[in-house]
Amino acid sequence: MNIISAVIGFLLLSAVFTNNAHGQIGPKDGEIIVDGYSFFDIREAEKNVKENSTVFIGPGTYTQGMKISHDNVSIIGNNTHFKGAVIEGKGTFVVTSNNVLIESIECSGVEVPSENGACVRHEGGKLTLSNVHFHHSEQGLLQGSAGDGELHVKYSLFEYLGKNGQAHGLYTSGALLDVKHSIFRNTKDQGHAIKSRSKVTKITNVVIDSGTGDDSRAVDIPNGGELYIKDSVFYQGVNTVNGQIIGYALESLGRQRNYQIEITNSIVIGERPNGNTFLLVRKDMPELKVSVFDNVLIGRFTDKDLISDKSNIHFEDRKEAGLKKSTLPSSKDILALRLKAIQ
Repeated sequence: MNIISAVIGFLLLSAVFTNNAHGQIGPKDGEIIVDGYSFFDIREAEKNVKENSTVFIGPGTYTQGMKISHDNVSIIGNNTHFKGAVIEGKGTFVVTSNNVLIESIECSGVEVPSENGACVRHEGGKLTLSNVHFHHSEQGLLQGSAGDGELHVKYSLFEYLGKNGQAHGLYTSGALLDVKHSIFRNTKDQGHAIKSRSKVTKITNVVIDSGTGDDSRAVDIPNGGELYIKDSVFYQGVNTVNGQIIGYALESLGRQRNYQIEITNSIVIGERPNGNTFLLVRKDMPELKVSVFDNVLIGRFTDKDLISDKSNIHFEDRKEAGLKKSTLPSSKDILALRLKAIQ
């Protein structure tokens, strides 16, 4: 088992949330620089964005949202916080174009009458979120009518997101969701940390920590597809309302997609008092390839047959695993689990 790579990824997360000014002198407080031109109003700055624009947003709190409708646009913040900013009744950033980057942006307080307000509403092609902190909103990102859109997420933090079981940390529907080196924690109000209707979902070096939240599943893949999880850490806490940590194709079967699940080299802790289900799959699935190996699982799981592969290590509880705290294992704990597993 190669849990060491999971440890390395876990340690890398300590460097996730740093401001990135791309080596240039940044804008002043409240200043927005679009292709070298200075503005102090989001609406005016937005009017001057065109294809291939780079937008630097200075330190401060902003209450107006922004629509991005041109291709190849980069939005880069520096101690930049969008708070309660909503446009078109959807969210803070509405992205309808292709190859867009949103980087080093904090966003919070997004609420709309439909109760699915998001820090980013993605309605375009390829979008990358890097070093963002989305929190205390109804939804982190909602991908609507994205068709073949791609979402790439890296070095980001999503917390205290969810609404009535209908809004989530990430809610996607495109061709690809690729999440790396990121943290989801304290998802609330029966939301999923990640709900992906995308044809392909990749989760690598990701921590999903329900903490004390009343969340639902850590990962929900409601229409099936390709799901790849590796080098990640999942913790399902005592207040989680859903015993299923990962759900697959439980709503319907999506069209024109392969059905494959691969979960490797990850650590899963389930501590709901009534037990946990690691992976629940639709019963009437067509041909489905499932590979679950080189994982450490801690807790009482109903699907022991799924995790019985000899490469998986199963501990009934924290005491047997040598973990004391009722939170995520530290990097030191993970190394200890590795040593215990190979003894």
